[in-house]
Amino acid sequence: MTMSDEQQYDVRIIKLSSGADVVAKVIGETDEMSILVQNPMYLGVQQDPASGRVGLAMQPFSFGGKLDRVEINNLHVVSLMEAEDQVAQNYLAALAGIIPADASALSDQPARVARGRLTLVD
Repeated sequence: MTMSDEQQYDVRIIKLSSGADVVAKVIGETDEMSILVQNPMYLGVQQDPASGRVGLAMQPFSFGGKLDRVEINNLHVVSLMEAEDQVAQNYLAALAGIIPADASALSDQPARVARGRLTLVD
């Protein structure tokens, strides 16, 4: 998959006060109190019950809400950082519904993308 540096570096990790990590494209601020993001996804750890291996997985931020423009109140943002290159590539691939050639780089397990969710599988 090819992507411009601009696309890749628009992808940020947002650490929330709840401890959750959210990966999203930051598209602006609504005011001093909120940031505006697009297509946020929770970033977490997933363990394969059969092998016990652990890898990263992405899950939609909301299953019922529209995710093209989401406001996150700055009171809930602990930090905002650039996503690692591989995380950004896999996030963009999950949004596009494709599997990047190097999706398994997050883990020693191959990845499968289904309905916007990146899941690590054997």
